Parts: sequence; structure tokens; C-alpha cells
Amino acid sequence: MTRRKVHLAWIPNASSRKATLRKRRECLMRKVMEISTLTGEEACGIVLSPEEGDPPVFWPPSINGVLDRFFSLPEADQCKKMTTLDIFMQEKISKMEEQVEKERRKARDQEINYVMHSIYSHGKPIDSLTSGETHQLFWFMEELKKKCELRILHLNQENSPPDSLMVPPQPPMMQSSVFPAKCPGQPQPEHSNSSDGDTKNMAGNILGINTNAEHKINDDPTNVATS
Repeated sequence: MTRRKVHLAWIPNASSRKATLRKRRECLMRKVMEISTLTGEEACGIVLSPEEGDPPVFWPPSINGVLDRFFSLPEADQCKKMTTLDIFMQEKISKMEEQVEKERRKARDQEINYVMHSIYSHGKPIDSLTSGETHQLFWFMEELKKKCELRILHLNQENSPPDSLMVPPQPPMMQSSVFPAKCPGQPQPEHSNSSDGDTKNMAGNILGINTNAEHKINDDPTNVATS
């Protein structure tokens, strides 16, 4: 048998209210004792009754040590998880407002889906829509467009290669060692005639010129032009 749901409200009957306070107080103190036993932490409970002649109930009997330890903490730590009835009601109202807003958005989306289904599936003319339905339809299209753009941007970022895989920029072309650069103010190494000849032959092979044949033609006395 399930427990009957209790309506949380002030009990106008005095005798019933006192009996409920006595039962709930015993249950509350038992829960505090169970928490302290299960977790191994220090806990205490104080229940003050508004009725005259009903003394406050303390648990455990050595409650002063727990209270001294609590009040020795900084004020920020003392109020870190403390709540009052007003704060509790405000949080409850905020949660209920969020739930109502969520249900309102859900109902609005269902209405827009019904209108779109009527247009595309049943051929309902757009001219027959009311101003409110037209406004909601345009708003839905704009929201859908924004979601699509964000999704495309997210996919592009996922598909883009990381920086480590990007091709590094090509270094500038180095000067060929065949033709060493002559820097002013720096002494150049001296080469022998054989090395100069090898360098010229290598340069000629690169440029497609037969330097030996050129030398032979220039050395032929028959090729000397007469004035």
C-alpha cells in the first residue's frame, strides 16, 4: 500500500498540529542520528516549538561541541549551504517558471509544426494564415536558419586540419653552390685552375654549352677575322 501524499500546509487544528509536530520531530532526530552514523561526521539538530511549555529538543546531548566547531568557521563557510524559507520558495518558483516556459516553447513548436504540415502536406494556402501564425512561422524559419549556420560552422571546424598537419611554408630558394655568392667585405676562398675549369665545365653542362668546343673554336687561327 502506497503512502498517502501529505499536503504541505499549516494545520489549523491545534491538537492535530501538536501530534504531527511530535511525530515529525522524532523522525527528524532519527534521520540526523542516521546521517551521523552512516557518514561518520558530526551532526546536530535543534527543534524549537512555538507552543508554550514545550521545551526545545536537542540532539545529540553534547551539542555544544558541534556548535562551537560550526561557529569557529568563517562566515562564508557557515552560510555556504544555508537556506531559509524565503530562499527555498524563490528557488521553487524559479524552477516552476522554467518548467512553464519549457512547456510553452514545446506547445509553440507543436503549433508551428502543425502549420507547416498543413502547408506542405495538405496544400493549405499561405494567404489563409493569421498574422500570429505567419509571425511564428517566420520566427521558426529564422531560428532554423541560425541552427543550420552554427552546425555548418561546427562541421567546418571539425573537418579543418590541425595546425600540426598543415603544410609548412616553403623556405626561400638557396643560392646554388655552383655559383657561390660574392658578399662584399668578406674574403673569398681561392680556387686552383683545375677547380675553376671543373666549375666552368659543370656550369656549361647545366646551361647546355660545350665549353671545350668553344675554346677550340676560339683557339683556331683560321677563325680569326681579318680586318
